[in-house]
Amino acid sequence: MNAAARRHSTFLLTALAFAAALLPLAAATLYFFNRERQLANEVSALESRLRELDAELAPIGHLEQLRGQMLSRKQVTEVLQQRQHGLHAALALTTQIPANARLVALDVDDTRLSLQLTNADAETAAKTLEQMTRAGFSEAAPITPDAAGNITLGARIDPARFPAATRAEATQ
Repeated sequence: MNAAARRHSTFLLTALAFAAALLPLAAATLYFFNRERQLANEVSALESRLRELDAELAPIGHLEQLRGQMLSRKQVTEVLQQRQHGLHAALALTTQIPANARLVALDVDDTRLSLQLTNADAETAAKTLEQMTRAGFSEAAPITPDAAGNITLGARIDPARFPAATRAEATQ
């Protein structure tokens, strides 16, 4: 072998060795770029799925506000469905007014009862006050007697003092 052929074969061997050294590097580079593209596609698919889920969950985001609205509606409904505690007892009391007196006005609110009687004397007023106390009202007392024979009787509504039947009706 002559020197030129040897030089050529050395160069060829060096080139082959260099190519053999670059081959794993090229394979690793191709694998890296391929894997990077796969991961980018997976990330894109996951981001798209997250956007879909966010769109589905948007109504649930207002759940606390919806819950508050429902609770306030429930409270209003409960208040509207509640009976006044003293109403039944007051109506029952009006049927027990003595014959010589006549009921002119009946006013029942959350805490007070007011009866206005005409042609009522002191004895009639005393009987009516006693009946008010037995019916479950507390602090029954005359409020305003007048010269025309009208007397206004008032009492505090005390649901704890109502007879059991009246309490049972009020809770139904």
